[in-house]
Amino acid sequence: MNFVADGGIPANFDVVINDSDVNTLTLKFEGDLTPNMTVADNVNASSITIDAKSTDAMNLTAGNNVQLGTFDGSVTGADTISIGNGFTATGAWKTAGGDDDITIGENATFTSIETGDGADNLTVGEPR
Repeated sequence: MNFVADGGIPANFDVVINDSDVNTLTLKFEGDLTPNMTVADNVNASSITIDAKSTDAMNLTAGNNVQLGTFDGSVTGADTISIGNGFTATGAWKTAGGDDDITIGENATFTSIETGDGADNLTVGEPR
């Protein structure tokens, strides 16, 4: 599923995942976009890939006991990520460029986290 800003107009918008979906799905954001994504508590979205490489910035909030697939954050902008307790990433996570702010709750599991360039803040074990 592609989200594209047509005409170069910056846009902020919300994407909310309230229910589990184990089907393979790629959410790709392109252009002058700043998505605000929220994943509710106890959602299994382990087969979902988030591709926000071409965005101005990416804001992601994942609740407690969430499973989420691969994440590729903004290459040039800041990613703000807040993850609850008991989170599981089933794919690699990359934030690339920008000054990223990542807060991860207790008992989280990742295959890998690569923050790339920028002055990043990574806080682990902070209950949300």
